[in-house]
Amino acid sequence: MSEDLRWRNFFDVFEEGLQDAPEQEILGQVMDLEGRYQGYSWSDLVMLARRGQAAYRKLGLRRGDRALLALPTGEAFFAALLGAFREGICVAAVAPRENLRTAVTLREVESVRRIYGPDVIVADEGVDGCLHMAPQALLSAEPGNGDWAAPEEVQYVQFSSGSTGTPKGVVLSMNEICANLEMMRQRLSVWGEQRGLSWLPLYHDMGLFGGFLLCTYSMVHVTLMDPTLFVRNPLLWIRQMSERRATNTVTSPSALMATLRLLQLRPQENLDLSSLIRVIVGAEQVTPRLVELYHQVLGPHGAPPEALLPTYGLAEATLAATIPPLNSGLQVLDCIHRQHRLRQHQAVPSDPEDENAETWVACGSPLPGMELKIADQDGTPLPERSIGRVFLKGPSMLRGYLLDGQYHDCLGQWLDTEDLGYLADGHLFLTGRVRDLIIKGGRNFSPERLEDLATTLDGIDRAAAFGIFDPERGTERMVVMAEVHPRWLRNEERRMQLHKQLFQELLAADYPIDELRFVERGNLPRTTSGKLRRQECRSLFLEAEA
Repeated sequence: MSEDLRWRNFFDVFEEGLQDAPEQEILGQVMDLEGRYQGYSWSDLVMLARRGQAAYRKLGLRRGDRALLALPTGEAFFAALLGAFREGICVAAVAPRENLRTAVTLREVESVRRIYGPDVIVADEGVDGCLHMAPQALLSAEPGNGDWAAPEEVQYVQFSSGSTGTPKGVVLSMNEICANLEMMRQRLSVWGEQRGLSWLPLYHDMGLFGGFLLCTYSMVHVTLMDPTLFVRNPLLWIRQMSERRATNTVTSPSALMATLRLLQLRPQENLDLSSLIRVIVGAEQVTPRLVELYHQVLGPHGAPPEALLPTYGLAEATLAATIPPLNSGLQVLDCIHRQHRLRQHQAVPSDPEDENAETWVACGSPLPGMELKIADQDGTPLPERSIGRVFLKGPSMLRGYLLDGQYHDCLGQWLDTEDLGYLADGHLFLTGRVRDLIIKGGRNFSPERLEDLATTLDGIDRAAAFGIFDPERGTERMVVMAEVHPRWLRNEERRMQLHKQLFQELLAADYPIDELRFVERGNLPRTTSGKLRRQECRSLFLEAEA
């Protein structure tokens, strides 16, 4: 453990809850748009963990084996996750798929299988060549007995993309997970009679660690919603904040932006958001416009102005790396000179009235135990207000990567996040990123994976994928340009059929593209060695839009 940070064993939390208040409700779930509700006590969660543990044992799985979960938010997910934690089985989670048989989805599942090598897939539907367990098998298993796994055992793998965009599995033990939960608990003062609320998916690190497990670790009640309910009616989330007197909630900037705009269009009566203490916003850039809209739309309903907390994190840190100190006042904004940033890589303060002025929102300071430096590509630290790469080191950083089934150790090393930013008065400001990663709706999408999946369909030879930031949405638009065989371009009916099929299959594989443009063969810019020039493709797209 870090000399400056001590954390509890997650499993001790469950044992304490079971011993001190077994029938106390600690978790709830909003089941439908009408607000139907299901509550779970400590004893309920431990029973689900025991059932999950027994189901894994019945399949012959043991400590160190790997399970891949593709389940919606609900008791089957809780049983699968907690049962795996109890038995010492490593878990990874992906979005539940309505149809695991489309060409694009099958290739995506194959990619995850190649990286992670699961021994079992827990989902409604199985995949050829891999052991399958249905959700009902988890819930009907006779509860087993056994101790929780040791905290140093690998317990979770979440998927990330490095500078090349090649998918990698971020390997975490319960030690790294609990270290990050403790870091967040201390910075946010999560305790006692507070109440959490989250709609984020549990296969996303912010939903799992920031929404669900942070509250459970802190022995604070949390209410969860499946993300499909949020998509169908984002205002249900706001209504639940008011009705359940939520103190803590987490979301992405783009989701918050969309919800605020919807609330402007569809005003709600009798909303009381005065209970809010923390509206934790991360996974994307927080813009000054979002800060302004938060105050403008939620302020009249009692939301405290200081509750909005822009944060920074990544899968390799388990979740959070920086969060503003609680009760530190309003959000910190910094006005700098655009040309100095672009040409000299310096964040030089500017008069807001200057035509070259631009404003950035701070995303907090490093969490307790987390080391952060701004450095050049070799790791040499840069002075304050110099723009460089964000490097991180701390007890919640990943153990290593899984890449094509092989483990690569990273424990104790500085991590080059390849995000760009600067420090000013102890605050981190993010200004961009080195890599081409697409960030939409708070989720990271590898352009290489998207390009590879697009070429699964007959008629598409090559593809370029990139993101374009949309200030109105507060997130990136996901764009695909695809080189198409001439016979498809010449025939309008076939072209439209291919266009529709690609849209549908990418969406089914959980790649929500916004725009798809077909071009003739040879029209995507490439280097002399044949490497795709993704930024040049992006420029061509923007020129055509102008």
